[in-house]
Amino acid sequence: LAEVDAFAPGPTFAVVLDVGWTVALWEGAGAPRAIAQCTAACHAVTWSANGEWLAWLEGDAQGGALWAWERASGRVQLLGEALTAPMWSPVGATLAFGAAEGLTFWEAESATFTRMPFTTATPPSWDPAGGRVAVVLGGHEVVFASPGVPFPQPLLLEIAAGAVWTEGVAWSPDGAYLALLQRRFNPPPHDHDEPTDDRQGSETLGAQPWLYDMTTGTLTPLPGDPGAVFAQPRWSPDGAQVAVTRIPIGVVGGAPEVWLFDAATGVRQAVFEGLAAPAWGP
Repeated sequence: LAEVDAFAPGPTFAVVLDVGWTVALWEGAGAPRAIAQCTAACHAVTWSANGEWLAWLEGDAQGGALWAWERASGRVQLLGEALTAPMWSPVGATLAFGAAEGLTFWEAESATFTRMPFTTATPPSWDPAGGRVAVVLGGHEVVFASPGVPFPQPLLLEIAAGAVWTEGVAWSPDGAYLALLQRRFNPPPHDHDEPTDDRQGSETLGAQPWLYDMTTGTLTPLPGDPGAVFAQPRWSPDGAQVAVTRIPIGVVGGAPEVWLFDAATGVRQAVFEGLAAPAWGP
């Protein structure tokens, strides 16, 4: 396929073509079958775990209109405005996403919404059992939230010094780890012998990859790159590996890469040059 703007593996490949204007299904051979025409660029396509529903955003990186397509009926319906990419539960067909009204859960079979009144800064990431999500709040705090439970549970992280912003979170399919993308602000040391020294700024890197062990509570850095920002952590279906997009900072014409890590050892296993937006097959 040429000029694919977004895709999602599932029962069939869901693809976005024509510079974001057409959502289509591709069976692996022949021509794609269009199922929806967009009035703005479509992206963030994702299949439900049961393969009966497809969701996508129509808008830009800041969100947009959230749509869902039902396989059985072929019906396309508007779910409202979303501020983050939508994420399906690994069990059944419940969709979670951030919205202006707060973290929102949509149960596809009953067409019901559950909203939690706090702002999310990242797409939610489901635990393997499908009972709760990990999400980053507007203040860059990682919390766990469940449909119908009014207050989120914070993830307590031990930080040695400085401030931390978490800019991405992904729960491993085996439940063992959270992949975190963290940006750390470390104030430079102040020389008290120089009263005119006014170094009040902070040194910061782009978001770097970390692993949080859900059993031990240990936070371990993965091999990063201070000259790059990392994004889009994606776990292999067995939870053994995590792929992350590396984007160079301040490099004219710098191309993205996909870095692949072993979760148990933290070792970088492979680098795929000139690629981005990793995705694993089911």
